[in-house]
Amino acid sequence: MQHNTKKILLITPYFAPQSHAAMFRVYKLAKYLPEHGYEVHVLTVDTNYLYNEDPSLMAGLPESVKVHTARYIEPSLRGLRMAIGGQDRTFYALKLKQTSKNNAAVSQQLIQDGNDSNKKRESNKGGKVAAFKRFMSDRPDRLWTWYRPALKQAKHLIETHRISLIYTTSAPYTTLKMGKALQASCGVKWVADFRDPLGYGPRFSSPRLKAQREEQRLVKEAMQSADHIVGLAQSYHYIFKDLYAVDSQKMRFIPTGADDQYMQYRNNDNTVQKPHALSLIFIGEFLDEYDSDYIFQLISAYAAESDAGVVLRIIGREEVNRPRVEQLLSSVERTSSKFTIEFIDHLPQHVLYQYIEQADAGILIPGESLWFTNFAKLVDYLAFKKPVLADVAKISEARSALAEAGLGLFLTGDMDKDKSLLTSVTTREYGKAVNHEYCRQYLASSQVSAFVDVFDRVVGS
Repeated sequence: MQHNTKKILLITPYFAPQSHAAMFRVYKLAKYLPEHGYEVHVLTVDTNYLYNEDPSLMAGLPESVKVHTARYIEPSLRGLRMAIGGQDRTFYALKLKQTSKNNAAVSQQLIQDGNDSNKKRESNKGGKVAAFKRFMSDRPDRLWTWYRPALKQAKHLIETHRISLIYTTSAPYTTLKMGKALQASCGVKWVADFRDPLGYGPRFSSPRLKAQREEQRLVKEAMQSADHIVGLAQSYHYIFKDLYAVDSQKMRFIPTGADDQYMQYRNNDNTVQKPHALSLIFIGEFLDEYDSDYIFQLISAYAAESDAGVVLRIIGREEVNRPRVEQLLSSVERTSSKFTIEFIDHLPQHVLYQYIEQADAGILIPGESLWFTNFAKLVDYLAFKKPVLADVAKISEARSALAEAGLGLFLTGDMDKDKSLLTSVTTREYGKAVNHEYCRQYLASSQVSAFVDVFDRVVGS
C-alpha cells in the first residue's frame, strides 16, 4: 500500500546508540514510522554522558531515518572539562575501561559521576565550587545547555526539509520549551508526549522555587499550546486534567510497546513441564524506593520447600543493583541453598527479550510508590504474556494493567498465600485468564499505529 510522504521531526535528548529505557519509546517511533509513509528526522544530543550504549541500535534503523545532533555540554565540572578537551569521562567510556583489577574502583566512579550529574541541586554548602554547581544546575533540568544549539538546528531542519510536524518527549522540561518556540516561530504542528507526569509532586520538580516556577510555566504552556498531548500511562490523563484542565479530546494514552522484530522468542506453550528451578526475572534499576526485603524472604521460604529451587536473575546496571540488593539480603535469612541470585549487567534489548522469554515470571515491587506509571519492565512482561509477582499499590496503573491482562499475581504480605502464588507459576494456572487482545497493545506495532493516528489527525487539522 502506498502512502503520501509526511515529514516529522522527533526531538529527544535520549536516542540511539544510548540504551537507556527513556530512549526506546521514541526509537520505536523512528524505526517504524517510515512504514506508515513518514519521512523521519531525529534531533538529539551529540554527547551521551550518563547511559549505556548499544551500537547495534543505530544499525537497526531504516536508512531513510536521518539522525541529527546538536551540541550538548553537560552543566557540570565533568562537562566543562570535556568541552575544553579533557579526558572522556562519560559513563560509557569509563565502563569500557573496566577490568577485573579495577572493576570496583571504576564502578564507584561511574556511580559518583552519575550522581554528580543527575542531582538537580547541590545542598546549600559554602565555597566557590558549590556555588558554581548551583549556578550550573539552577534550571528545570540539565538539558538547558542544549536548548539554543538544538533550537537553531531544529529551525534549519524544518526550513530545509519543509517539515510540518514536530514531536517532543518529556522529561526533560527543555523539550517543552523547544516545542513551544518552534510552534510559534515556524508554524509547525506540535505533539507533546509525556513519559512522566511532569508537574505532579516533588519527584518531577526542583526543590528550588525559581526552577519550580519555570517548570510550571513550561508544562502549563505545553498543555495549552500543543496540538495534542500524549501520555505513557492512562493515569496521566487524570493527573493532567486535574492540574491543567486539559480537554479530554486533546489527550490520548499510548503505552510503549515491545519491539515486534525481536518477539520471535515468544513461546505460547502453556503445558506443565517437569520440575525445574523456578526462574524469576527483575529488569532495570533496583530503586531506593524498593526498600522491602519481603520479596527475598518469600522466595527463600518457597525455595526451601520446593523440589528444584528458585533462580532470580536481576538484569540492569550491576554497579547499582548489586550493592542495593545485597544490602537488603543482609537482613534476610537465606533458609535454602536452593535460592540463587544472578546479577546480569545491562543487555541489548534483543538479548534481554530472550531472558524474559525463558523466565517463568517477572517481578515488579514498587510498593506504594510510583503508582501512576507503566514501568518499562511491565510493558515487556505484558508483551511476552508473563505472569508478574507484583507488590503494587491497590489503586495503581500497574495493578490495573496486570489485572486487565490476567497476569497479575499480587502479593498480600501473607507468606502462605504468597507462596501459593509462586506455586501457580510452576503449574501455569495463570494462563487460563490471559487477555491476549489486551496484551497486543503493548507491542511496538500497536504503539506506532496509535501515534500515526494522532499525527495524521493533527496534520489533517
